[in-house]
Order: sequence, then structure tokens, then C-alpha cells
Amino acid sequence: MAQRTAVFNTLAASAVLLTVSMVRQMVPGSKHTFSPATLPLAILAGLMIMMAATFSSQRDSAFMASGLMCMKNGLTYAILAAFLLWLTLRRGAILFPKLMGAAAGGLAGLIGLSVLEVNCPNLNVFHILVWHRGVVLISSLGGALVGAAAESIDRSRSHKTP
Repeated sequence: MAQRTAVFNTLAASAVLLTVSMVRQMVPGSKHTFSPATLPLAILAGLMIMMAATFSSQRDSAFMASGLMCMKNGLTYAILAAFLLWLTLRRGAILFPKLMGAAAGGLAGLIGLSVLEVNCPNLNVFHILVWHRGVVLISSLGGALVGAAAESIDRSRSHKTP
């Protein structure tokens, strides 16, 4: 029970921080409690520290097989969450698409990680650090890349219009 409490409290706090960061990135002139550029990295580091302190090392004979299954499941939920976030965020004034993409991807990854933490029976710390946290990392990077692509497309459109 202590593991679940630590994990889900950390996930909830991380989700709140990313949500507040995204809202403040859409409001011109907003003050940021935490830098939007470093927040996703700080959340990844915080998750790693919390998980390393909470879980223990165990023998895992199917590290790759079970890990890839977890990664696939986590990314499936993260992609669905990212799509739903996009439906909401596209209506806002996104001032920094790369930073917004990283935050939105991180939030979607946290949703995928939450699903894994509920359903995955493997409590090996290395499995959790590599595969579960990997969902958040891949989602954040994917979101930043999508944001960079959107920024690049927007820039090329603005140069073409007279």
C-alpha cells in the first residue's frame, strides 16, 4: 500500500504541475512557478528517484518480453491521451509549441504510466525504471518533436504569406 501511495501521489503531483504549466503557456504574460523547459526533465528525474527508492531489484527472466509488452500498452494509452489533449489544446493560443508539446506529451505519458502501475504485476525496479518510465520519456520527446514540427510549419506559412 505504501508503494501505491508513493507512486500515485507522485503521478498526481506531476500531472498537476504539467497541467498548470500548459495553462500558463497559453496565457500571454503568465508567470511560471517552474520553467516550462525544465519541468518535464525535473518530473522524469523525480519519478526515477521515487521509483528507485520505492521498489526493489528482483530476478526478471523475461525482462525484454515483458518490458516491450508494457511499453506497447503504456504507449497505446499515452497516444490516446495525447490525441484527446490535442483536441483541447488546439483551441488555445499556444505560445511555445515545442515546450507545450513536451508538457502535453509528458502528461499523456503519465496517463500511460498510471495505467501500467495499476495493471502490471512486475514490481522489479529495473523493469519500472526502463519500461514504465520510458513511456513518459518517449511521450515527452514525441510531443516536443510534434511541437517543433508545428512551429516549423507555422514559420514557413508566415514567410509565404504577404
